[in-house]
Amino acid sequence: MSYLRKEYLKTMCDKLSLSEEDLTGNEITLINSSYVLFEERMEDIRILTEENMRLSIELANLKSYLEDIENDKKNNTQWEK
Repeated sequence: MSYLRKEYLKTMCDKLSLSEEDLTGNEITLINSSYVLFEERMEDIRILTEENMRLSIELANLKSYLEDIENDKKNNTQWEK
């Protein structure tokens, strides 16, 4: 059993005010199932965080690109005067 799964089981037992030895087979199955759901949601959050970072970088690059275009336009009109 992984360290995180053990900590999750301990935390759930603390929340239920039970010791690990007092858990029935069904309770352990439920806790293990909820841990799998927890892991899946954490993976979803990781993926969304990475996508958010990628989009933030892309947005910053686009803003910089637009600023460069605006600066080039200003410089070109200054030379034309």
